[in-house]
Amino acid sequence: MEATFDLSDAYAGAAEKIVRGAKFNALTGAVRIEDQITKPSGQVVWWAFTDAAVEIRGEEVVLKKGGREIILRRAGSAGTWTVTDAKPPTPEENQNSKFRAVVLTIPRADQVSAIVEILTSR
Repeated sequence: MEATFDLSDAYAGAAEKIVRGAKFNALTGAVRIEDQITKPSGQVVWWAFTDAAVEIRGEEVVLKKGGREIILRRAGSAGTWTVTDAKPPTPEENQNSKFRAVVLTIPRADQVSAIVEILTSR
């Protein structure tokens, strides 16, 4: 099962064109999120928020909670995973005190493929 969305209007000014594809593999439970970004205005940043324990292993991030694991795997353009707090910029917003942000940062290029595969543990 898959779907594709043109997100260019939603991110006007951030890039010339942004197309997101999402594919679900019913046999494995894997999800592939693919963003094709044409002429981004700066580096590309992909975010995921979690209250799970986070471990970065090169191109993968392992999320662990309640004895279960989910793996985020970078499969596209060069990029770097980092983890930061999920605190929003204003005190009026929910402060997400138990959450962290898993961030994939990809350097600017004329064409960027931000591809993240979400897998259950092997």
